Amino acid sequence: MLSHVQTRVFPFIKQINGKNSTFAEYMADAVFIIPKPTLIVEAVTIIDDLYKEIEKEMQAGQTFHDTQGDMYEFFLSEISTSGKNGQFRTPRHIIKLMCELISPKLGETIGDPACGTGGFLLGAYQCILTQHTSRQHITTDEDGFERGFGDKLTDKRLWTELRENTFFGYDFDTTMVRIGLMNLMLHGITNPNIKRIDTLSKKYNEDNHYDVLLANPPFKGSIDKGDINENFSLKTTKTELLFVNRIINSLKIGGRASVIVPDG
Repeated sequence: MLSHVQTRVFPFIKQINGKNSTFAEYMADAVFIIPKPTLIVEAVTIIDDLYKEIEKEMQAGQTFHDTQGDMYEFFLSEISTSGKNGQFRTPRHIIKLMCELISPKLGETIGDPACGTGGFLLGAYQCILTQHTSRQHITTDEDGFERGFGDKLTDKRLWTELRENTFFGYDFDTTMVRIGLMNLMLHGITNPNIKRIDTLSKKYNEDNHYDVLLANPPFKGSIDKGDINENFSLKTTKTELLFVNRIINSLKIGGRASVIVPDG
């Protein structure tokens, strides 16, 4: 089984969205590192059990993407609790508050310049879905999120716009890009727009582009002066100031942002 997963299954997963997809691009150099056949057997058994639970949830009216997405978010929370990559994950109740404050709408362009696991983009997506869900189909999860599946969106063109042209995320860490891509894919955004780039650098040039920005950037750091985007008005290397400058520059006229900053 180990050989089969390593040589057949894992390469298939790396290109599950197609050879030319964003996901395939960032999974190209991913390495399969599970060393023991017993671990593979255990993992497959767990996945089989999980899918039995998913079938039960679907019979009870829960959508497939909601259930598998919830499981993925649980795994991310466990990683955060154990201290691995936890600094990249904003608690869901904070995401909920910020999405409620900003109230993203269908048709708006929504971004996160330091997206990590994609939590803000996912929160905005779920917020928009709920806005277009009949009241009787809306449920509330354990974090207080109202959840809907967008039954009022009957035009396929609106679904295409929402899932392919609405959400954009960026992160400088390849692992975070992979995690963010998978997070959105498992929640139904099949071809997410998440890219590896430092949005403070000269390589990033999307000014006056977004209606909405949500972010919890990695503050209290610094960047090499030679790498800083020349369009910034602030003459500093402190990331806590540069990210504010980035967010202001990236918003359209009349755009709005909900951002965590280190000092009020």
